Amino acid sequence: MKIEPAFYTLLVTWTREVSSQDLPKMSALPQGRQTMMYYAASLSLLAFLSVPALLFIIRAHLQTLRIGLSLKSLLAPFNATLIGLGISIAALCANTSVTISADLDAQKRATASTVEAIWASSFHTCYVFCSYNRAVSIIHVYIPSMERVMNRLVILIPVILYLSVIPQAVSAVFVSNPSTSASPLLLTTLETLSRALNAAGSVLATIFDVILITAFTKVSRSLRAESGIMNDTQRFLIISKYGTWAVVAYWISGMAFIASTTFQVGFVPNALRLTAQTVLMMVYFILLAMKVCLQRERRQKPDSAKKVLEATKTERKIDGNGYS
Repeated sequence: MKIEPAFYTLLVTWTREVSSQDLPKMSALPQGRQTMMYYAASLSLLAFLSVPALLFIIRAHLQTLRIGLSLKSLLAPFNATLIGLGISIAALCANTSVTISADLDAQKRATASTVEAIWASSFHTCYVFCSYNRAVSIIHVYIPSMERVMNRLVILIPVILYLSVIPQAVSAVFVSNPSTSASPLLLTTLETLSRALNAAGSVLATIFDVILITAFTKVSRSLRAESGIMNDTQRFLIISKYGTWAVVAYWISGMAFIASTTFQVGFVPNALRLTAQTVLMMVYFILLAMKVCLQRERRQKPDSAKKVLEATKTERKIDGNGYS
């Protein structure tokens, strides 16, 4: 499954809308806000720096397998989604850092919230694609009855997540533009629609994760007793272990985010949002660690790697593209 790389060339330019008077001097900010601002900025920088490091890891692995370096091999489906995760969480944390540091009015707060929703939807979409690419063959073997459900969820979840941004963006246009008049009823309807779509996406994402956990649990229970019998035993176990950690961390971040929505503005919601984004960063690095472990396992078994590469010409393998 592919994601258009051009999507991630979209730069967040809304900060130009924040005028200098919205940005108080650092000394005027409360200590708690300064700490959270610098923390969010540090998370953003860490994620941005991880992307070129990931590209270097991918390039080194392709050279090890003696695969020609090309844009297609470098941005294979799993690699593209992993890069997308890094860029999305970096942009999300950068947006949070700016909104914490600036005293935004209602108009700019609405714009910032829409930008946050776009990057959050991008992260969740990449997470779904990334998890699907790694787990689809496991599901095919261990719970084939759920394979068709997963094929539909991997399409429905991103569509619903991005649809939920549209009412929020329309509401932000009305709030940000004084020349447009919108009744309170319309704004309430748009907010309700966005929340309903978000809830629907969350329910589908939960079903998606439950299927993943079920598949990973079956793999762990069955393959530990059969270690060495199947060529892909170790790879399946690696995917199951790191995949389970990623799902659990993803759930924790979701709970933190839901808790943050119960507050309007202030220290507590900002702290909860940063907690959610910190755990999402952990999800990204867990999946990155999974990739590194799979590459190391493949290097230790070069003959097996050749068989996997040959098999991808005729059948779908673990990552759906033949490259770890």
